[in-house]
This record gives sequence, C-alpha cells and structure tokens, in this order.
Amino acid sequence: MEDGRRVVTRCNSVRREEMATARQGFRSRMDAWVAKVNEYLAEHPKARTATQLKDGEKRLQRGHLSSWMRLEITGRTFSLVADEALLKEHAKLDGCYAVVSDVPAKVANAQELHDRYKDLAQVERDFRTLKHGHLEIRP
Repeated sequence: MEDGRRVVTRCNSVRREEMATARQGFRSRMDAWVAKVNEYLAEHPKARTATQLKDGEKRLQRGHLSSWMRLEITGRTFSLVADEALLKEHAKLDGCYAVVSDVPAKVANAQELHDRYKDLAQVERDFRTLKHGHLEIRP
C-alpha cells in the first residue's frame, strides 16, 4: 500500500466449510418459510402479499442471502430464485481474510506476520483467564 502498510492474505478451509454449511442452513430455513407463507396465503384470501414480501426481504438480508437470492411472487405464491453464478462468485472468498501490518518486509516476512496475528488469540485467552478466571489477585 502507498502508506507503508502491508497486506497478508490467507484462506482457512475449515472456516470455508463452516460458511458454506451456514449458508445452506439459511437457505433451507428460507425454503421452509416460503412453504409456510404459501400455505398461509392459501388459507387466508384477504392476507396481503406485500406484508409477506417485506418480511421475506428482511429475512434474506438477515441471512446474507439477498446478494444472490430473491423472492418472486406469481399470483399469491412465493418462490425463491437463486443465481448460482453469483453464489459461486461470493463463495470464492469464504474463509479468506487479510492481515494488515505496518511492519516492513525486512523485519518480518508474511508467515511471521501471520503467526504473530494468530498469537493474539492466545493473548486474548490469557487476558480473559486473568480477568475472569480462577486466579485470585489482590493488591
């Protein structure tokens, strides 16, 4: 970067699988919701589809599905339409992250920067233990 910062990118395959599983879970819950809404609209002829559409759009955004999935209404029947090409494009970055540092390359290479970043988890764990753990510290 122009301001002297470096960016180190990594991809975590375990996290990638977790994100794909979570996305599939959101999708299956949306499918169940669509079936429930269609049943409700069939049983209640005076029910407004606009209200259900508004709720569905909120659900899609909350599940981070709105970028590649949308709701369509045909008459009084809802359906989910997925853009699989867009989904594949979004899934490419699953599990990927970047570490930004101002340490020059002469001082630490990319692997050392990444290792120090991962060490922060141990520091945070130790601090939590110190703060809330079993240690009794008195002044």
